[in-house]
Amino acid sequence: MNRNLLLGVGAMVVVTVLVIIGALKLFSVAPGPETSLSTESAAEETADPGVDEGASEATNDVAPGSRPDCPAKTVGGVELPCLGGNEASMQNPGPNDVTVVSLWAWWCAPCREELPLLAEYAAAHPELSVVGVHADKKAAAGAAFLDEIGVDLPSYQDDSGVFAAAQELPPVVPILMVFRGEERIGMFARPFTSVEDIASAVEGVV
Repeated sequence: MNRNLLLGVGAMVVVTVLVIIGALKLFSVAPGPETSLSTESAAEETADPGVDEGASEATNDVAPGSRPDCPAKTVGGVELPCLGGNEASMQNPGPNDVTVVSLWAWWCAPCREELPLLAEYAAAHPELSVVGVHADKKAAAGAAFLDEIGVDLPSYQDDSGVFAAAQELPPVVPILMVFRGEERIGMFARPFTSVEDIASAVEGVV
């Protein structure tokens, strides 16, 4: 086999390997509408909305009274701090109280669309408690995100994922849940795109 032929075969092998690598990258599975909580780099690669890079991540760095008060000490049977809300007067929910809960995070793209819809739903249903649970350690980023999108929905702060663990939730956001007292009676692990869809989901389990 002459030298030119060997060089040609070698070049073909290199090109074939590069094509295979490119195809694998191109056809790798794209993320669905939910955003995974298991990949922390998703949050790290997204700039905090309105928060300095050097800002502390601690919950108490969100000033009390800067956000709406949470309606109860616990949500789904889990005691969590209120994200920017005063906590002195909070009580536990009654056994028949219905609470609609959105698990969200400041870096979640579908949450940006869903949370304003949930706030609109809450305004139309004052008989229900409608709240969020911020599933990320960066409380200040969560509060800034809500301010940025103009949502005055009360939210709890979950630094360590204790709420999702207690509820045995899949590692995605957003997730909408409905509780009667501390009992979960409905869960929807998908983003909602209209107030009507939220209302239909809640009414279907209450």
